[in-house]
Amino acid sequence: MNYDEAIGSSKIDLNEEVYTIISEYELNATESILEPSVGVDNSQGFYKYLVTDNKHLLGVCNKVMKECYTVRELSTRAKQGKARTVIRTLVISSIKVFEKNPTKWQTVSLNKNDWDKGGRYYTLGLKAEQLSKAIQRLEENGYCELVKGNQHWNPDKRKQTRFRATAKLIEAVDLVNLAKDKHRYKSAKDRPRIELRDTDKQPITVARLPSHIAECQRLLEKYQELLDTTIISLPAEITGKKGDIFKGEFTPYDKYVRRVFNNGSWDRGGRLSGGLWQGFSKEARLTILLDGQEVTEIDIRATFPILVYHSLGIDYWGDLSNEEWIEEVDPYYIEGYTGEDHRKALKKISSSLINATNEGKNQGWLTRIIRKENISKRVNEEAPELIKKLIAKHPQIPFFNGEVGSTMMFLESEIALAVIKEFTRLGKPVLTVHDSFIAKKEDKHLLHETIINAYYKVTGFTPFLT
Repeated sequence: MNYDEAIGSSKIDLNEEVYTIISEYELNATESILEPSVGVDNSQGFYKYLVTDNKHLLGVCNKVMKECYTVRELSTRAKQGKARTVIRTLVISSIKVFEKNPTKWQTVSLNKNDWDKGGRYYTLGLKAEQLSKAIQRLEENGYCELVKGNQHWNPDKRKQTRFRATAKLIEAVDLVNLAKDKHRYKSAKDRPRIELRDTDKQPITVARLPSHIAECQRLLEKYQELLDTTIISLPAEITGKKGDIFKGEFTPYDKYVRRVFNNGSWDRGGRLSGGLWQGFSKEARLTILLDGQEVTEIDIRATFPILVYHSLGIDYWGDLSNEEWIEEVDPYYIEGYTGEDHRKALKKISSSLINATNEGKNQGWLTRIIRKENISKRVNEEAPELIKKLIAKHPQIPFFNGEVGSTMMFLESEIALAVIKEFTRLGKPVLTVHDSFIAKKEDKHLLHETIINAYYKVTGFTPFLT
């Protein structure tokens, strides 16, 4: 299948995998600078830690590198190594994005501060100048379309450069045969499993990990080995939260899990993130197969507010059991606001209140967050009243204190880590979505008991599971 066939059809069939194309966007390989109206805001960050050992894909990267750089520029091994690293980073990411959605752009910051030591891209070992030069060479040689970051098109008002593959690059790739290699995309071996970030979410370089964090890193490495040997697949198409279509086996890159700490502290944040499944809805997650077997998912109900109560020594659930569920006990319940839409709104409000840092001043921002969710007309109209009622329902919770929120994330992550530890010890796969866990149906009872034990170990209380 060539580039024109891929773009011109409403579906792309690669090794029985179907990729839906957003027909309103048309990719014109002769254009190098496109306006936002053509679809430049249909974009994603480039795949930062993507690597491959697929010989065909590596051959394409080498071909592109030799065409984009002169013999003189590649005259030494060091120069060749830098050129090869940067071209592979851009080309492999471009091809993977094209396989998912040919109309999608990739974004990358060419601000040197993002690439210098301590910057968010530092671990790649590249510099902004190298990336900038490589992207320009790819464009000059017809391998990528480029929209330079000279306008503020994103909501955060950051200047971002956008690029995507052209016909020339895609036609250099045997897409059908490439898709037959289910392990064509991998995570870089030196990709960090533990990340410490400052208050601006920038990575902090740590000379030596504390002993308990080093132990956590070793556990995540063993957990990754288990995931890599587990076949995680989607037998039917599902649509992700951002509209991307997924089907088939997860690649090793898709399975990568790391732990991220916030605010420069080892006891703030610490959530486990990175697995592709975390971007799916619950309905979609339940279609996942683990080694060809159907799965079950168990949630810890209302984790954030309940963890606050439990950290204060208050047994919120008391003797309540699953069989005796009373809606009014739900921490998100407000009389007169029943139904899933209202619960979703109240859950969003509760999480935002716990993570807020403005000491209760100017609550208009919270109203805007709720309305942005567009849950229902009534929620939009009554958001300020909902906020007041939820605060009144939970006088014990110290809302508007961001430290509370990041501490609850830490407790939540410790519970998830304890579940992972037990399943890894048993050699059984488990997938985490913060306070929710997915395992094979045959392991449902084991998962239920493991979550209860992990929660009790961290908090001294029993959770309510759904």
